[in-house]
Amino acid sequence: MNNEEKIFNLLEKVYIELQDTKKELKTEIQDLRTELKGDIENLRTELKEDIFRVECKTDELQIQLNTLTAKTAHNENKIIELSRDLKKVQ
Repeated sequence: MNNEEKIFNLLEKVYIELQDTKKELKTEIQDLRTELKGDIENLRTELKEDIFRVECKTDELQIQLNTLTAKTAHNENKIIELSRDLKKVQ
C-alpha cells in the first residue's frame, strides 16, 4: 500500500466517522427540540392557568372596590342629610 492509498483510506474513515457523527447530532438535536416543545407547551399551560387566576382575583378586587365606592357614596349622602338636619335644628 503506497502513501496515497493510506491517505485515501484514512480520509475515507474520517469521512465515514463524520457522517455517523452528523447523524447522531441530528438525532440529538431532534430529541432536544421535541423535549423543548413539550417544556414550552407545559409552560404555556401553566402561564394560562396563572393568568386566569390573576384575572379572577382582579375581578374579585374590582367587585370589592365597587362595593366600597357604593358604601362611601351612601355614607357621604347620609352625612349631607345629617348636616341639613343639623342646620334645621339650629
